[in-house]
Amino acid sequence: PDTPYLKELGDRAQCADIRAPLDYDAPDAQEIVVSMMRVKAPQDAESKPNLFFNPGGPGGDGLEDSLVFSRLLSLGSSDSTLGRKYKELGDSYNFVGFSPRGVGASTTIECYGNELVYPIDDTRWGDFAQNIQRIVDNARYSATSCQKNPIVDYINTDTTARDMDLMRHLLGDDKLHYFGTSYGTWLGFWYAGIFP
Repeated sequence: PDTPYLKELGDRAQCADIRAPLDYDAPDAQEIVVSMMRVKAPQDAESKPNLFFNPGGPGGDGLEDSLVFSRLLSLGSSDSTLGRKYKELGDSYNFVGFSPRGVGASTTIECYGNELVYPIDDTRWGDFAQNIQRIVDNARYSATSCQKNPIVDYINTDTTARDMDLMRHLLGDDKLHYFGTSYGTWLGFWYAGIFP
């Protein structure tokens, strides 16, 4: 994380590890951890909604997105229309970043074993047959290893959307405020389908 900015934020930056059901169809069974970071608005934070971020991927870690966006918007200047809009937006929300289940600081999924993984040439000169076969073999091995992990069936868009709703609820918001990029737009669409 941006340590000088974190120091500047002081107690406006908050981190939490929440417990979420591994399987939302069996909420009293196993749990996983979902990590989140909130940067509170500079004034009257408790009266402001929380704006969640997802960077896409799938599999992108958005934990620090709260820092990135709060920092970016705090640099807005009253000397321009855009700068004033940045400041207004930065003052209107608390920003929430999170590590989706399976990545980052949340419960992660490990996709490796003890077999030899062949070195590959990922430069522009790596288009020879043996290298391409190694790339394919490594990808198959990684996929097979992932499928052996017992939590793999619970690392998906649906459970991530449900984790977001759990975080929304824990933060006390009536509705989700959300900004997603790339795959994050699909995650937002999925969330809206479950929780219109």
